Amino acid sequence: MRGNEYQSIKYDRTLVHPIVSHYKSSANLPLGAQTLYGTVRLGPDTSDVEDRPALLNRYAGYHYSDTYINIFSHTHVFGAGIVDYGNVGIFPIQVDNNDNLQHMIAKRHGYRSTFKHESERIEPGFYQVYLETHKVKVELTATEQVGIHRYSFDDVNRKHHVILIDSSYALPPDGCRQSHVNIDRNNNEISGSIFFKGFLSRAFGGVTTYFVITFTNWTDFGVWNQGRLMPRQTTTDGCS
Repeated sequence: MRGNEYQSIKYDRTLVHPIVSHYKSSANLPLGAQTLYGTVRLGPDTSDVEDRPALLNRYAGYHYSDTYINIFSHTHVFGAGIVDYGNVGIFPIQVDNNDNLQHMIAKRHGYRSTFKHESERIEPGFYQVYLETHKVKVELTATEQVGIHRYSFDDVNRKHHVILIDSSYALPPDGCRQSHVNIDRNNNEISGSIFFKGFLSRAFGGVTTYFVITFTNWTDFGVWNQGRLMPRQTTTDGCS
């Protein structure tokens, strides 16, 4: 094309097959909300009943045969044939009290939820699912560098709505080398970073991912580390 000439391209979203490659033994493509060449690839990281680590069949976090969602993370490798990335994990839950929350975070993926494919809505740039365990509808979309979440909690009597942020989360087992999180109560922001080494990124010394999360509002906050809940504390470090 010359000068300021351009061509408008129209396409039919119904022709897109958003879950291609996810039925195979080693799912290689990330499923979720992403743009063409975007840094953010926001989607669910799933697991089977035994919650086996993502080593051989979840290179990009998601496998169609799984029945659990462990967390939603913001970075995924594309067609690498190896497990890496899967950083900045976020998950909405409903709990009875702090003891209930403490019990969930005390073990690996203790807060994960069952889901059904019938509740999934998958389109280019958009992902939706219903978390059956916590009774939350999750809607995700993304720009090149930003992931956007919307949660609709069912009205469950006396349940508290909690959004978990795992700054140390990574798909590779023991991928985290160091992480930090800081809560800015005045601006409703949470910022942090993770330095990790995956099966690909460790070849060049590892990667540091930085993030800033902005909320519309919240009523309470805290952090957890090594499975221990610390209400009202605003900062923590380490790989939990």
